[in-house]
Amino acid sequence: RDRTRLACFDRVFAGSELTAGDVADADAGGEPQPQVLTEPDRNDAPPSSPDAPAAALVSIVEVQTNRAGRATFVTADGTVWVQTDSYRRRYPAVPFDAEIDAASMGSFFLKVPGGARAVRVARRD
Repeated sequence: RDRTRLACFDRVFAGSELTAGDVADADAGGEPQPQVLTEPDRNDAPPSSPDAPAAALVSIVEVQTNRAGRATFVTADGTVWVQTDSYRRRYPAVPFDAEIDAASMGSFFLKVPGGARAVRVARRD
């Protein structure tokens, strides 16, 4: 049974540094080597995904704010972006330039140059 499992391991990991012997040593009660994990520096930017689109420069031509303080942005090409976070902000007089940047979990940030904080937004279809 072990030979079949180890042969399968060798087939799957052919060319890798691991061998069936490494697995057999570990199965025999060999002491696992400790791994040193380091915490990333909080000031480092998260690694960017290769399929994440680059930031897009847009011109905001209309901003409407509802009673809850959430804004709706309309770009020059007619795309509508809706604020999804709950922070109240002041925006420059329209039209103004902004940057739409991909964030985590499929969301986006709208960044106003000179603004203190980015706005989390979602595209309205």
